[in-house]
Amino acid sequence: MRALKINHFLSALVLLLLPSLASVASACTCGEVSPCQAYADASIVFVGRVTQTGVKATPRSVPAKAISTTLTSDVTSAHFRVEQAFLGVTAARIDISGEGTTCDYEFKPGERYLVFAYKDAKTGTVHTNICTGTAPLADSNDALAYLRRVAKQPRGATLLGEVVREVLGQSEPRVEAMVKTEIILDNGKQKFRAVSDASGKFTLSGIKPGRYRVHTNPVTNASHLDPGTEAPRTEWELIMPAHGCVQTWFMFRPGG
Repeated sequence: MRALKINHFLSALVLLLLPSLASVASACTCGEVSPCQAYADASIVFVGRVTQTGVKATPRSVPAKAISTTLTSDVTSAHFRVEQAFLGVTAARIDISGEGTTCDYEFKPGERYLVFAYKDAKTGTVHTNICTGTAPLADSNDALAYLRRVAKQPRGATLLGEVVREVLGQSEPRVEAMVKTEIILDNGKQKFRAVSDASGKFTLSGIKPGRYRVHTNPVTNASHLDPGTEAPRTEWELIMPAHGCVQTWFMFRPGG
């Protein structure tokens, strides 16, 4: 792995692995969402064509999973004819609503989209926003390839990322890959193990949903799983989804 400055490394990882931390101010910008992350966060995924668009009155409160609280004067809506269902869709037609915020997705009549959406537990309404991974079908080749590939794989989610160590020197610190490091996931009943490759990367697939503890061997003491903590840790907790992935990184820092 090419040496990078620590601050540049962390910034890049945050952009790639933590889109959920992207700004959701009035401009509602998003970090990049990988296909497996979009799939993990969605309960409804399909390809469809918009047959009609409209607006609805702004609800009294935004959905629980909305990523912004900056309200607009109305809620966007779109009626779809489903062409291919990947997750949670059983009907040939479906209505998709915005959240009534500046993050609403503006669908165009007649256009085809790959939609990642979720159902609001209170109202039963299906919502999406501009940060879910929803995109025009013509721009969704990578996501479609992932969805078709994962449909052939064993059920369960994937934990993936990389393991690195901080190297201190006379100049600014750099990082290098930790090769052949074990990543161990444990829920008290089952253990899953992966080993990092020559680039420090690892993939652990087929994990059942639920709460897990994760650590590495050799030990690391920093992870994006708790980026705000002041004290170093050697074990972390995470919740695995029913599908899709969790992306993370682990680092050994000599100074803790």
